Amino acid sequence: MLFLYACDTTGPETEVVPPEEEPPPPPQADCRPAPGNPAGFEAIRGQVKRPAEQLQHRLSEADPQFAGIYISDDGLLTLAVAGNDIQASAELDAAVRHEMRSGLLRTADLAQRSGGAAIQAVTADFTFRELAAWRETVTARVLGSRRFPHVISSFIDEAENRVMLGVDARHFHAGSIGQLRQFASETLGIPETALVIFADQPDLEDGEWDDAHEPAFRTAAVAGAGIGLSDDGEDASDLSGSIQARQRPLVGGLRIRFGSSSLCTMGFFGTAGEREVMVTNAHCSVLPHRTGSTIYWQGARNNDDDEIGIELDGGDPTMEACVEMNDDCWPCKWSDAALVQLNAEVPRLPENIAKTTVESTDWMSNGSLIIDTDDPVFTVVGLETSLIQGMEVHKVGGNSGWGSGPVTRTCYDSRRSSHGFILQCQNRARYSTDGGGTSGSPVFVRLPQENHPDVPNPVAIAGIHWGSSARDTPGGYSAFSPLSGILTDLPLLEVARVTPPASAALRAD
Repeated sequence: MLFLYACDTTGPETEVVPPEEEPPPPPQADCRPAPGNPAGFEAIRGQVKRPAEQLQHRLSEADPQFAGIYISDDGLLTLAVAGNDIQASAELDAAVRHEMRSGLLRTADLAQRSGGAAIQAVTADFTFRELAAWRETVTARVLGSRRFPHVISSFIDEAENRVMLGVDARHFHAGSIGQLRQFASETLGIPETALVIFADQPDLEDGEWDDAHEPAFRTAAVAGAGIGLSDDGEDASDLSGSIQARQRPLVGGLRIRFGSSSLCTMGFFGTAGEREVMVTNAHCSVLPHRTGSTIYWQGARNNDDDEIGIELDGGDPTMEACVEMNDDCWPCKWSDAALVQLNAEVPRLPENIAKTTVESTDWMSNGSLIIDTDDPVFTVVGLETSLIQGMEVHKVGGNSGWGSGPVTRTCYDSRRSSHGFILQCQNRARYSTDGGGTSGSPVFVRLPQENHPDVPNPVAIAGIHWGSSARDTPGGYSAFSPLSGILTDLPLLEVARVTPPASAALRAD
């Protein structure tokens, strides 16, 4: 971790907070930056390896001229290489093919569109390590500074080979662009051609809240009795009807309740030490993004046994989670994820996600909410931690059912003014969402059935849905935390999946 920057608590500018948001906590003191940049500034930052970008850094080690990896509009796995040579080096080509053979990048979508082998190379202006260094600087000094209150995102666009800086579209004008460009060039030393400043839409959390008090009844013991998730005697054939209705056994993708009548979605299952847990969003809590004692229900809450568990870890932000200390000294986190300790007596199928009858591939159209009784579940067989632009992801849950779409933005940083922290390295995708109740939906990639013939509908967990941008408009997007960030924030989590693995070819790291 590099702690090079600090709060500047002086100056006339203040954070502009939308009326519906609460102001952030006051910045902490004693973290003022030293003047200028240290020796080896760019080289040091270029070595910072974010959890979601391990693939890119492995490829950079194979060839320092590596500039990015993504799936093109015509479905080809594309390598960007800095310089004038349009051919990828033999070392880089071999490294990418190794990743595909070992299971990373081996999704059903990519295998179908590229035949699992087609790779094209394009030239680029900047290496990935250069872009990564400038991105860290922009996040710490611009996104994390109240000098620029309308900047809402920063990330690397590997297809464009640029660092992207998003300004709230409501405040996007020539004056704000000029001020940002001058600061980035003259103060931060970022080449003008390496930075794109654009009008961005703020992300909105997709929960539905009711602030009344929780019901008074409680079930018996919440704690599980031992390590591991028991599914003895449970059968997916018992699932039918809507994912919004009470379902037993529990599976990922079902609607859950907390507080009085607040709605979110059950993500996926696992263990944390000796506790059996479910993952949902950290904002799906009576204390959003802070550990409390929120109780969760699955069902209408008419009976005590509708209660399924209690909050275990609220995914609290910390200063230590920041890649670099930002100018306002806000704490950071890598995901909008929390752990719920499950009631021991609630039946569940921990390796499964509900599969509904109709998939939506259109951002503006919801998928089905009705469980497919002939083919009721997806089966988790692995973990996907190498998401790239253009890769297809799926989600099930909330008010929008089963939807899928391409990843459009990877590892973007967002200042969450309403909660007072920096949310690092999130993703956007074009799967459907319908606002309230979708938060917490499991996000996954489908895997080739022929590679996992012994399980129905094999998938790898890729993350958890938490929000949307430009909701209810044709140009909108969904937002989700990648699995790599969830595992970083919640290091005790072990994701439940079919064991032994259905295919030894799938890697989890």
